[in-house]
Amino acid sequence: MFLISGFMIAGVILVLIVHKKYKHTKVYKKFYNLLTGLLEGMQSLTRIKKPLLFVAYTAGIWVLYLLMAYVVFFSLSETAELGLDAGLAVLIFGSIGIMIVQGGIGIYPAIVAETLFLWDIPETKGYAMGWLIWASQTIMILIAGIFSLLLLPIFNKSTHDKKGSHSAQDTSTT
Repeated sequence: MFLISGFMIAGVILVLIVHKKYKHTKVYKKFYNLLTGLLEGMQSLTRIKKPLLFVAYTAGIWVLYLLMAYVVFFSLSETAELGLDAGLAVLIFGSIGIMIVQGGIGIYPAIVAETLFLWDIPETKGYAMGWLIWASQTIMILIAGIFSLLLLPIFNKSTHDKKGSHSAQDTSTT
């Protein structure tokens, strides 16, 4: 118990020292904005109607991204024996690449190659795997986005009609 308390006190002191010494730097301000944005996002969960459903959908999306990376491993003989641990590592580090460069183009395959190097996958095969995963995810997002865009008017119309409102075409002045 004393050890945990000591670490907590040391952590608070460290945060205060870092804050006082570096609060004027650009790097500190970026991390501070990132942290406050993350906390704002967490607080926004309290303002949505079904927060548990939102969290479940979010977890489901990330599990599907993990499985998508894992399934693509079977496309190359060098990566076919990799497990979910390698898929999780690719997902975590690859996500950083997508945050650094919009959409991760170029950097995502490099990060995947470096990550798979930890499993003794040659660099060229790692890059190939990175491009395969990146391309499959990008194509999936494009197809789902186009499909959603096409379905949006249908779902909006049915929601609009249930409220008893009339569309712009039905309104007329007398």
